[in-house]
Amino acid sequence: MKAGLPTFIVEGMIFCDVPECVDPPGLNGGPSSLEEVLAMSRAPARLWMLVLCAMMSWGAVAFADEPLSPGRLDPFWKGLDFGITRDNVVQFLKNRIASRYQTRIQDTMDVRERDSLTREMNARLAKVSANMVTFNGNQSGWGVSVIGKEFASDNGEQLLDILHNKEHVYLFFTKGVYYKMIRSGLNRPMSEWVTELQQEYGKPDRLEYQDPQTRSGIRLAQWKQGLLTVTLEDKTRLFQCVTIRWALAAADKAVKESWRKSARTVPGLNPLVKEATSPVDRESVNPVDAILGRVPAVKSPRPKKNPRKHR
Repeated sequence: MKAGLPTFIVEGMIFCDVPECVDPPGLNGGPSSLEEVLAMSRAPARLWMLVLCAMMSWGAVAFADEPLSPGRLDPFWKGLDFGITRDNVVQFLKNRIASRYQTRIQDTMDVRERDSLTREMNARLAKVSANMVTFNGNQSGWGVSVIGKEFASDNGEQLLDILHNKEHVYLFFTKGVYYKMIRSGLNRPMSEWVTELQQEYGKPDRLEYQDPQTRSGIRLAQWKQGLLTVTLEDKTRLFQCVTIRWALAAADKAVKESWRKSARTVPGLNPLVKEATSPVDRESVNPVDAILGRVPAVKSPRPKKNPRKHR
């Protein structure tokens, strides 16, 4: 295994068919892109190891100049590169928050205001680590939220929920590595967001409309370039918001493949929906009745009649 690889990655990947980690691009004959990494193997286990090792080895080298980087849309996120560890993400956010508050603290001469800003800063710093969610099947509410289809339980996935500029920003991790970001709560029309993203990222590679026949009302716009994909989606009907989704394409593909292999094709599925799609057992109790306490009494089976003997 490549020297310097974090311990939790080494221990988390029990895939013995990969003899060594992927070298950075241009070194020791290593692959030049994650697309080449994907081409190296079709086996899901090997794919997981290759993608994660490539992400860990390349780090900022591979993602700093990505044309679809979130930092191009909001300078706050510059330097937060896909492929870094969970701990590095937390440290990045704490440094950003502290830097912003220190500027405000230094700009005021009011002692009371300084103390108030310092308490506010410390409270926000404490929330960064506290807002980490591990998807192990015990998270109430996430399965029916705006990100309900973006994770699977018991699959080594985590989420860091950040409130930034009155918007929720969700940072996703797989096996401890940062690979996806989703912004939601965007209080602007879909058309304005399409225009802004098009100015930064160019013409979308894919468009879907609310009315495909008249091609009116953009429902979804997607960009694919370099190592990342960006998807802008209108979710106002269900969640009264628009979302922007950035993802490291290779890792996103590997995560979704793991859902399929583990029969988690619908992440975060509501238990009642699962019950409704499962085979019907006519002797079982209706789950809604059970929740409401309306469990019918079990009827005793009638005794079988003895057949008449023929004389």
